[in-house]
Amino acid sequence: MAALAEAGIYLVLDTDTSKYSLNREDPKESYNSVYLQSVFATIDAFANYTNTLAFLSGNEVINNVTNTDCAPYVKAVTRDMKQYIGSRGYRSVPVGYSAADVAENQEIMANYMNCGTDDQRSDFYAINDYSWCDPSSFTTSGWDTLVANYTGYGIPLLYVVLHEQSTVKIY
Repeated sequence: MAALAEAGIYLVLDTDTSKYSLNREDPKESYNSVYLQSVFATIDAFANYTNTLAFLSGNEVINNVTNTDCAPYVKAVTRDMKQYIGSRGYRSVPVGYSAADVAENQEIMANYMNCGTDDQRSDFYAINDYSWCDPSSFTTSGWDTLVANYTGYGIPLLYVVLHEQSTVKIY
């Protein structure tokens, strides 16, 4: 983390791991104390680094129209993370969700993560976007529609652009 900070690089960290994450096939079963302790351990390990920019309460947990039933669990993890950060006296590190590029439910999920009390709602909403492959443009990629759809959205919106060369840029 020190080397990243020296290079001016900030980290947006997914708190799920390959061992502990919300299982989209059975979110009720996977949302448990063992999973949450793993999430909290990740927060404990990274919250005090000044270049930890944000935490993700999930990344593409909802990846098609058939598993939107996971949304309340993603939102519960967001709430739990925000409450945990506050209870531990950590600096205020934003917590948000990173959505899959699924047009059928993307805007609904964005609105859902943006509603409720401050401790329930996301601090930001990110969209993993796979549409900008060279050669492309603002309109060819569909970004003009995304910008129009989210104009006036109530929390910060991050576009995570995944290029065909496996590089990532956040806008």
